[in-house]
Amino acid sequence: MKNASWFYALLTICSLGCGGKDDNCESSISSIQPNSNPPGYEVLITTNGFDSDAKVFFGTVEATTRIAGANAIIAKVPSGVSGNNIEVSVEGDCIARSDGFTVLGTLPNSIQASLQEIIIPTPPPSYPTDIGNNWKNAANDNQSLLIQGSLVGGVAQLDIDSKEFNYGVESPLSGTINTNTNVIYMEIDRRAIPNGILEHFDGQFIPLPKPDPATTKPYAILLISRETGRQSVFLFPG
Repeated sequence: MKNASWFYALLTICSLGCGGKDDNCESSISSIQPNSNPPGYEVLITTNGFDSDAKVFFGTVEATTRIAGANAIIAKVPSGVSGNNIEVSVEGDCIARSDGFTVLGTLPNSIQASLQEIIIPTPPPSYPTDIGNNWKNAANDNQSLLIQGSLVGGVAQLDIDSKEFNYGVESPLSGTINTNTNVIYMEIDRRAIPNGILEHFDGQFIPLPKPDPATTKPYAILLISRETGRQSVFLFPG
């Protein structure tokens, strides 16, 4: 009877998670950026407590991943998943879950186009001495930023003629560029168009992500939206 009691006690313990993984997880998902993307596009998952062996699932489909540094995983949205409120889970010693991700069919015009790959920024080999020009979105020929302003001592305040062109629509653009600290801040005011918002971007100059016939310059601008977490890359023409 004593042996039987230990056996049933062990069964009880194991039924609560012996040797398995559960949702009572001290590790967590801090953010997923952007919060929507089509299959084949990457997202940056910031975690607390997961190591490089963690797996990522969109719904029940496992994603291809790569490490983006401490507590950060880059995951590619897998095919076979679509719709709103998709659960994203990270699985290590336990499982952390986050609801609310949207798997898009394609990127609609209302969402600023981005490259399929998440960029881990590094300093460029050189910085521009002249920023005034029509910078093109590397993922969308229909969007460009007319940046007007002069770098004085490496710092420029964008002037009133700066604007965004997006599918033929002009929106006011403002901000600052500092090549000394490699810090860029921009605002695009799209509130004059239906469903438009005032979108805020933090950015920096980065090396050209890959050879592009649109530019011969060794640098590009990387902008990250505070509202969506979406990255956008803009190329200096010529």
